[in-house]
Amino acid sequence: MKNRRVRTGMWIGVAVLCVVYGPMAIEYTLRFFSPHAPALWDTTFASVVGDRIVYGEGSVHRDQRAAYENSLGWLLVHTIGGGLAILLGITQFSQRFRTRYPHIHRRVGRTQVGIVIISMIAAIAYLIRTGPEGTFSGPAFYLQLWALALGTLATSILAVVAIMRGQVRVHQALMTANFALLLSAPLLRIGYLVFGLAWPDTTHDVINVASAEAVPLVLLLGAFVAIRASDTRRISRANQPITVPMWVSATIYLSSLLALILLVVAVRSHIGAVDRLLATHLVTYVIALAVVAVMRHQAQRDGDLIGAGECRVTHLGLVAAPAAFAALWAIYAVPFTVSEAFYGATLTGAAVTFFAAYGVVTWNRRTVTRAGTGSAARQPATPS
Repeated sequence: MKNRRVRTGMWIGVAVLCVVYGPMAIEYTLRFFSPHAPALWDTTFASVVGDRIVYGEGSVHRDQRAAYENSLGWLLVHTIGGGLAILLGITQFSQRFRTRYPHIHRRVGRTQVGIVIISMIAAIAYLIRTGPEGTFSGPAFYLQLWALALGTLATSILAVVAIMRGQVRVHQALMTANFALLLSAPLLRIGYLVFGLAWPDTTHDVINVASAEAVPLVLLLGAFVAIRASDTRRISRANQPITVPMWVSATIYLSSLLALILLVVAVRSHIGAVDRLLATHLVTYVIALAVVAVMRHQAQRDGDLIGAGECRVTHLGLVAAPAAFAALWAIYAVPFTVSEAFYGATLTGAAVTFFAAYGVVTWNRRTVTRAGTGSAARQPATPS
């Protein structure tokens, strides 16, 4: 009953977000075609934070107009496709809808996945044409946009492969992550409102990075909470808890501890004091760690060994973030400045290890034969 209330509450909240944001995304580029376009998002944004942030120095209107006009066709496909995909996608997570109308669910699912793939291809084309320096907020946000586009594209394709092989639970977990990544656009804009009100002295390009510091971890955490809330498995020959060898856990903890020490020294030397952007990242990261720790404790208390195992893997994925952060900072520093590479690492490091842990959790949800050979057993084809 508790899980049902959690699922219902999450679905209603996300549905409201989708219904509100979807039309804004679809209409977003129309202002380039007509000065009389409603400009739904710009009007909403300005009414909350004021015209200076929305239209002044450091805003999309000042910094991005040329880049948008240079790739307007790709941008149009991406924004309209993204809005439609969000509006269609939310219907797929209604259990009542899936149960009563499975044939409609499958048709909508095929349409939605097709739209997502087209939209992500358009996003990638835009990034290639624009380049890191021409992207809003510069190379750091450019790197995150690539990660979001590739992650969304990959989960779409893998979800289709999973359902074709009869792996319903794997398909559901992948589509949950896929939809969470699609929600990066509306959640980013909620961040604009929050940080715009909190920091009225700053500019839109800075607010954009601040919001982007929080969005990936919040979305992946939401996806993980969602698949845990809908999980009804019990231990059997086909369903076993994830086991992590002690040496793997020890390696992750030790490498991240070493990386954390090195990062403290490097940040003091190359970046300086903790600023608003880094503080936003660290607070979001600590909250994600705390939520997963609470979920693991709850699963252990309830005797849910499968859930506890998934939470342990997810916890380790978050613990691995400092090591990934250090590695990505070093890699990004080759084509970009030390500062650009640093913020690029804050926008992608923890998200990459969290996403990898989510992948392990998803793989553990596959259905295997009783012989344990790993081949898929057929399940009813009711993807979601």
